[in-house]
Amino acid sequence: VRVESSRLSEVTEVAAFVPFFAHDVGALDSDTVCAAPNVRMPLPQGYTFHVFISHYQANAADMAQRVKEHLEACGLRVWLDQNYFGNLNEEAMRRGIAQSKVFLLLLTKDALARDAVKMELAHALALQKPIQLVHETQPNLKSFCPFGEFITPD
Repeated sequence: VRVESSRLSEVTEVAAFVPFFAHDVGALDSDTVCAAPNVRMPLPQGYTFHVFISHYQANAADMAQRVKEHLEACGLRVWLDQNYFGNLNEEAMRRGIAQSKVFLLLLTKDALARDAVKMELAHALALQKPIQLVHETQPNLKSFCPFGEFITPD
């Protein structure tokens, strides 16, 4: 995945997450989650979380929860807004991004049109976080959007 902004041009290898999964990441309904379950992955110094999950609540809340559960089963600490009942505001989201090593965006229909998702992505870019994308590929789900629709011509 190539992430570019006026201050950043970095390549984050998707393979960075491969060791955490025993199978295709797209099979989130499987009980087989991780090659090394229940192993706590060390956190880099200065971080509270390995991954911050950004998503559009209306159509990707279930997907976000499943991704979180899979990553946690592989020993990663995950920040997800659904864990902050009643105490979630923009500052808490920004803090979660800052405290996370990687920013993971669930690329679903209308996600990039949401102010919260745009704010989170802009903050991750400003902090030069590695950015991972997870694209919904099931066309029968309401969260599906063909990948090409996320790409705008230069």
